[in-house]
Amino acid sequence: MEQTINFFPHGIDKTFKNIVNELNKVQNFNISISNEDSLQIRKLVDNYKKMNPQPINYDKYWLDFYKQFFLKNLYKALVTIEYLKKYKIITSNTDLPIIDVGCGAGVCTIAWMSLFDKMNNKAILIDQNKFQLELAQHITKILKLNSLEFYNKTFPEEFNKLDGIRLYSYWFCEQKNFSIFLNADNISKIIGEGALIIDYQYIINRLQNVMNSNFSFTRWILKIDKIPEILVENNNKGQCIYGAYIKP
Repeated sequence: MEQTINFFPHGIDKTFKNIVNELNKVQNFNISISNEDSLQIRKLVDNYKKMNPQPINYDKYWLDFYKQFFLKNLYKALVTIEYLKKYKIITSNTDLPIIDVGCGAGVCTIAWMSLFDKMNNKAILIDQNKFQLELAQHITKILKLNSLEFYNKTFPEEFNKLDGIRLYSYWFCEQKNFSIFLNADNISKIIGEGALIIDYQYIINRLQNVMNSNFSFTRWILKIDKIPEILVENNNKGQCIYGAYIKP
């Protein structure tokens, strides 16, 4: 059953602000983007709310996407992982590595390591776009995150065999052939030791529909009414975060 939760993530704003301050020591996070590019990237991302979106050309729009969505997606990841901690859906004593699939600029890895205080735990970051992956390498270096491995690939067979908790932030909605992930064999490989998924509600619905009794499926809607000032300034208003945690 899906729960809508008015979640007040105490302390997250401070963590978020500390991360932004660290990044601002090296580069300017004043998110400026031309109106034309802003409208285009938002239009492309809005298409992901539909069942059959057109894929974003990240070779062309990687920087625009970063400027528009890095801070917003970082905050979503922080709120979600804080929720998992608070309700002990995932416990902080896990020593499993994390596998950040379609990592983009690395928001899930940054949030995970910040909140679980696992700065030296192994993390594998995978993205098929080299520009996004280079950005993740740059940002995590500034934040002094250690024990990271980066792979400029899709999510191939060799990664399916690795132990670890998978992190998927808006990865499923970008898969053009989403249906290939919906059979039992592929789902088992994708879930691994456990999978945290942040995505649109229809994606969470489709994943739940193919789960069998071999999996534990916990899902939620986190309603956030108050967000950091920097996000308000960039027209990111209060929002709902849809997510699920799946484990064998």
